[in-house]
Amino acid sequence: MRSKLITALLSCLILLTLPVHAADKEFDSFWLEFKQALQKNDQQKIVSLTKTPFYYQDKNLDKTQLLPQLSKIFTPKVRKCLIKQRPVGDSKEGYSGFCGEIIYVFTKVNGHYLFTDLGVND
Repeated sequence: MRSKLITALLSCLILLTLPVHAADKEFDSFWLEFKQALQKNDQQKIVSLTKTPFYYQDKNLDKTQLLPQLSKIFTPKVRKCLIKQRPVGDSKEGYSGFCGEIIYVFTKVNGHYLFTDLGVND
């Protein structure tokens, strides 16, 4: 009886941890792809991994409008900073990377992680 109880408890613990690990694996996969795009400065790829419209400088930018802004959003210094880190989970579905005064936010949208927002690091 005792061994069945222990087995049942262990099974429950394993099941409870599965969604967390699955979410981390999803983000890890996204983050690897995003970092590679940053390393190569592949702006087309970065745009494809960004939720649009993207709010920047008081405007909602579509993919075409966002593309020329990426060099301002991801300067060489910011790319180097982000490449060296793994963003921190700040909710069930979001992660944040911090470079200087800016927070780079990555959120799950329609089941996939995307770069979704910039914020002020206060």
